[in-house]
Amino acid sequence: LSTVSLDDSPQFIALSYVWGDAAITEDIMVNGITMPVTVNLSSALKHVGKHWQKTFRGRKSSSFQLWVDALCINQLDILERKEQILLMRLIYTSAELVLGWLGPEDEQVPLALETLKMLEPEF
Repeated sequence: LSTVSLDDSPQFIALSYVWGDAAITEDIMVNGITMPVTVNLSSALKHVGKHWQKTFRGRKSSSFQLWVDALCINQLDILERKEQILLMRLIYTSAELVLGWLGPEDEQVPLALETLKMLEPEF
């Protein structure tokens, strides 16, 4: 975890995901610190690296930077959350790539993707 300024045009990807039940968590390690995250975020984090590698072939893995709201925004600090929410549009539009995570594949994910394909001409 590191602090960067969007004014410096950092290269990063952003993760948009369904939070899931906040009461059901798994622990992950961030900079040597154990942090509880929702099960859905934990699942997403297990997959984003390989998508980054496919998209940015040839880049060193040390250049991989990921923005995730639950990790990059102090969720216990109401003022910080309010300030960061105002920046989210800028964060997502500044990202080189935005990955969306609905959850592990089940019978509803293909239906959701089909729905998005049907809606695509509307955008």
